[in-house]
Amino acid sequence: MSLQSKMNIMRNKFLVFIILILVGLNALAQTNVNFEFSNRYNCEIKSANINLKNKDKQIVLFNDTLSEFKKDFTIPAESANYIISVELEYKNAESKKRKRRRKGELDCNRIHSQEYPFELLGNEIDVFIDVSFSKRVYSDSLDGSIGVVRHYNSVHDIEIEYAKDIRSNESIREPFFILKNNSNDTLYGQHIKTLYWGWISYMIDDSTWTNNFFGNLDYNFSGGTLLIPGAATIATVGSFGWTEELPKKKYRYTLLYTTDVNSTGGGYRKQVERDNIAWFVKDFRFYKLVYEFEVK
Repeated sequence: MSLQSKMNIMRNKFLVFIILILVGLNALAQTNVNFEFSNRYNCEIKSANINLKNKDKQIVLFNDTLSEFKKDFTIPAESANYIISVELEYKNAESKKRKRRRKGELDCNRIHSQEYPFELLGNEIDVFIDVSFSKRVYSDSLDGSIGVVRHYNSVHDIEIEYAKDIRSNESIREPFFILKNNSNDTLYGQHIKTLYWGWISYMIDDSTWTNNFFGNLDYNFSGGTLLIPGAATIATVGSFGWTEELPKKKYRYTLLYTTDVNSTGGGYRKQVERDNIAWFVKDFRFYKLVYEFEVK
């Protein structure tokens, strides 16, 4: 066998080895999922069974009688279709006090189920899933909500700079940031489409970051500048800023934004109503822009 043939064989083996490593790493990649359950319904839900399903398996998210519950877990980072399946048994605690049930009141010990399908692309940073129930005002009906919020690394050409010359005013405190959209997409704020509000943290002990601070959220704000391609605007920490003047530290500013105007505002849309239960859903995708800077 010639030297060239041996070199070709070694090169092919090396390529196969690299491919196997990449396939293995991809198989090991995981996406973090945060799940929350909340039952604020003062007419008793006896139990709830909530599952996350795809074609390969089923993950039990909640199967209990607790009024609040949280669970963190991981799933393979791959493109897949999922279904959130909810089954609950509920009864009206007030109905036990009456001999006759009022018209429209929830039946005792009724079984109800609902499903919501959604898709993951495989490149999500993390996914937040929530299921909650609450009693409708002046009614014996129940509202159920299912939320799916996905976060992705920012892939857009965005310039961001700490605006050290902009000072706190009577309405909004420091820090302020200048954003410029150099991409071809229109970028919307997470809460209000023309306003860009993020979180801030700072470094302690040269290695540890504090928890993110956002502050109060106020949907009554108006104005702002929509980040169409080529536009620039100001971003802040939450609705009202953070502090009068930034101390000398290293900081990290995290901003969520979206290219889908329907993801702005955080609201739910009504999907269906049956068995005296109205179901609402939200299905959002946000990009996460992280900017680190230092005040000296």
